[in-house]
Amino acid sequence: DEAVLRADGLVDFLGRRDRQLKLRGHRIEPGEVETALLEHPGVQRAFVEVVAERRASAGLACKRCGVTSDVPGVTIREDGICDVCAAYAQYRERVLDYFRTMDDLQVILDEARERSAGTHDVLLLLSGGKDSSYALVRLVQAGARVLTATLDNGYISQSAIANIERVTGELGVEHVFLSTPHMNAIFRDSLERHANVCQGCFKTIYTLGTELAQERGISVIVTGLSRGQMFETRLSPALFEGRSVEPAAIDKMVLDARKAYHRADDGTNRILKPRIFEDEKVFEEIRYVDFYRYCDVSLEEMMATLDAAVPWVRPADTGRSTNCLINDVGIWVHRRKAGFHNYALPYSWDVRLGHKTRAEAVDELNDEIDPQKVRDIVAEIGYEDPELELEPGAPRLVGYVVGDVEVREIRPWLEERVPPAAIPTYFERLEELPLTANGKLDRAALPQPSTSRRSKESTYSAPTGPREETLARLWALALRLPRVGRDDNYFDLGGESMAALQIVAKAADEGLAFTAAELFETQTVATLARVVREVETAKPAPKEGPGVGLARLAPVARQQLASALAKRKRPT
Repeated sequence: DEAVLRADGLVDFLGRRDRQLKLRGHRIEPGEVETALLEHPGVQRAFVEVVAERRASAGLACKRCGVTSDVPGVTIREDGICDVCAAYAQYRERVLDYFRTMDDLQVILDEARERSAGTHDVLLLLSGGKDSSYALVRLVQAGARVLTATLDNGYISQSAIANIERVTGELGVEHVFLSTPHMNAIFRDSLERHANVCQGCFKTIYTLGTELAQERGISVIVTGLSRGQMFETRLSPALFEGRSVEPAAIDKMVLDARKAYHRADDGTNRILKPRIFEDEKVFEEIRYVDFYRYCDVSLEEMMATLDAAVPWVRPADTGRSTNCLINDVGIWVHRRKAGFHNYALPYSWDVRLGHKTRAEAVDELNDEIDPQKVRDIVAEIGYEDPELELEPGAPRLVGYVVGDVEVREIRPWLEERVPPAAIPTYFERLEELPLTANGKLDRAALPQPSTSRRSKESTYSAPTGPREETLARLWALALRLPRVGRDDNYFDLGGESMAALQIVAKAADEGLAFTAAELFETQTVATLARVVREVETAKPAPKEGPGVGLARLAPVARQQLASALAKRKRPT
């Protein structure tokens, strides 16, 4: 304590001199933590501070799509429309040109029947939800011989299982459950990397589904993702912005990204150890088809069709946005780590693309989640994270260090030297601590730590040179991170195929050409910068013509696009 003795004998208390902090009921001495950090041979300087995360207010919502301003990269303009909706109006026609009709799908189904080596034409990945159930109804009505498969991850709701059994029974189609004993490890990895459980489940069902299709001689796998989910997991708005690209070229880019995605050395692949994607032949034998690329249907019409055709009932034991009980864990974690609902973006795209109304999308995002059920499931799968009890934006203890040390080394070092409550939630390695003109620590200049756990154990090294700086900026934009270092691993940051497509497209706009496969192979900004090729950027195509700036496209798409344009006798 620091005080001043007055002439009259009284004492004026000035405050504490030791910077003692009180955080969530614990008294913490930052000086003790800093001393422990400085004892590490690789740490030269250290500073510990309580930081309240700065988040955008969720009170602002787009009048058109309903997305809120707490979603990174979203800004609500003065007219109440988000910048994403405003930009979409400029390339809407190019997006709509990518989608096809049910007649086009019928051609694919007929070809699948001709190629079928067994009793089924297509494999439908059936979640038990309304989207995939509706897709099943329409496929059967189209005359397809459908095999349905569901990932049994241990947490499918009983209502969803009942729906699957009733619907497949009513339509007379065969159904199988796919499973792996490694789901808990996949959940933990997905929560760690992506702050949700969906990414891990998606890759698992695609892997197991492809193995099943190959085993049964099926050449087409159909997914029931909504158009908004397609934009979130398959496409990227960047593919359509400022350019006029043939759908065939986009398909080629998506396929190349899928190949790289399935071969990537990420957490799920390390757990499942699939071998099916090692041979390029599997991508020639099996085609992936998104049903809602061919079917344009409103939620109202979808529900009316289900009511008339099959005994489908909205699940009563889980939220509207899911048929899987563990998905509540993903929503809970994502809200706390990323600060927003992980379905906010795909649902906003459902609205823009006409799959849902704004009211329907907002309504499906407002389900209540039982915190105790979340804690129970977190304990069951063995996922540990003290942040789960913290509200988004709550103060966190942050440790800033300077020196030649890996951040992942610091936590175990401190665990042996300070109480658990005194271990920082985030660690940030800096080149130097920022100083004021008087040589004192500039607290205001300290970087804001990311809210995502995926950045906690990484060492930040600033990008060097124009190429690395451009790539780091584009990675941060696509992955919704405050910054990306030159040595950060793409997969450890939560990267996946859709973000890769966005990075490839945006980089092409800035004169840097590379493929999604090259991004997945190099995995860091520093190594990717050594393989990118500089190309001449082209101006956007004029609105009245179909011209295409070939230099703006990723190299993997150019040859096919030029060929397609030549056949149509259009100017390139």
